[in-house]
Amino acid sequence: MTFFDKLSPEDRDTLIGNLLKNIKREPTESILVRKTFKISNQGTVEEIKQRIADVFGMPVDHLPPIDVESEFKRNRENWIKVSELISPYEFFLKSLNNTSQDKFEELTDIGRFIVAWPEELELIVPDKLLEYPDFTIRSSKKTIGIEHTRLINPKIKAAHNSAKQMIVDAEIILKNRNLSHKCTVNIFINFSRPFLKGSSFYDRKFTRNEKRQNACALADYIESILDCKTVQKPEFVENVVITSSYDQRIDMVLAEEYIAKEGFQELLNERIKAKEVKFANYITASKLDSCWLLVIIDGVSSFSGFDLAELGVLQTANKFEKIILFETFGSKIFVL
Repeated sequence: MTFFDKLSPEDRDTLIGNLLKNIKREPTESILVRKTFKISNQGTVEEIKQRIADVFGMPVDHLPPIDVESEFKRNRENWIKVSELISPYEFFLKSLNNTSQDKFEELTDIGRFIVAWPEELELIVPDKLLEYPDFTIRSSKKTIGIEHTRLINPKIKAAHNSAKQMIVDAEIILKNRNLSHKCTVNIFINFSRPFLKGSSFYDRKFTRNEKRQNACALADYIESILDCKTVQKPEFVENVVITSSYDQRIDMVLAEEYIAKEGFQELLNERIKAKEVKFANYITASKLDSCWLLVIIDGVSSFSGFDLAELGVLQTANKFEKIILFETFGSKIFVL
């Protein structure tokens, strides 16, 4: 029951509902379980495959066929295209005062989308930062406004950020201890399990000292694994997988295993309605021919890891010429 125990209450309900339907011999829906982690891309193909196998806890010869070199080449070439495309706009943003990190992230999303779009699009660099819409592009026929938004589960996002910050703090603690290990440490955190005065990462009722306490407990535990010592595992830690790396440091990251979310019709409609309120501003502000709404799903993190099989029956009314869902991890485009 280890997998069940570490699921969020929401994921548990999904799994239990499916099990009950199966017992009653009722039609069940497929459940998509995702596992996200980080490995070093340095080394031989055999070494990289071994790292993947280590994370999944299986012999390397049980892995499905993976063309590692082709995948790395494709990702590298794609990123070069994105970087070259957004470079002028990035230079423009850096020339402004107090440009938020979020704006740079939005720019990267736009760059990935333009590279993935089947038709040629040009990203227009404005003379000053646009108030409406977020970006403008030009096709062969017209000038189009792009309004950017993200589809996320805010509760899971907050828990994810809290756990991620703890891992960052723990990594700094280990860095200051001057350990000689070189590795990638994937840490699976149970967001919903109460551990400190009954609090969990979902409710985040930790004081500043308690946050420091959590980071120190995690750092001590990771150091004990690396040095083959015995330290009690923190209650919030579900699992730790350590893989080899040629980087001159201990790279600690938040890994996840979760059920991809369904039922995001309501969340999507909320984002669309929020953007439609300002639709007239988008069109008139820059004298646009049309306006598209670009909805970003990262397809990796649990807070934005939706099961896009549901798109086959998704229906929505809107004022935008196009509503486009873009899964950034796989560069998948869905036009509603």
